[in-house]
Amino acid sequence: MPESAKGMFAQAYQQNLIKECKDEEEKKKLEEAEVDANAGPWRLTLDGPSYVAVMQHVPDRELRKQIYLGYMTKASELTADKLEKKDGDEKGPGKNNVPIIQEILRLRKEMSGLLGFNNFAGKCCLFCIYLPV
Repeated sequence: MPESAKGMFAQAYQQNLIKECKDEEEKKKLEEAEVDANAGPWRLTLDGPSYVAVMQHVPDRELRKQIYLGYMTKASELTADKLEKKDGDEKGPGKNNVPIIQEILRLRKEMSGLLGFNNFAGKCCLFCIYLPV
């Protein structure tokens, strides 16, 4: 694994610790601490750079599979459970953002109609052109 990928994973771990920390003194210590890319610990995420590094360099097939399934199902009605569901398997639902996305699209269409536009893109483009800078 390249040093840059290890460094990115170690930095992600440290940033997550800082974000989760409630104690201000402890947070300051964490911010000042040096990150050791080779020793870890590391945090793999579904962000683009992390995902690509995992897919290209991590030799553990099962870990790559987990990251792939997570990446392919984020913000989707599909879940890793549904992708891996075997006949007779009953697995619970995961995150489903489809109703939220449909509501956003419905509200955008309604807002465009109220403003006299055919669609949201038409409204946006006209406002962008005529906005004073």
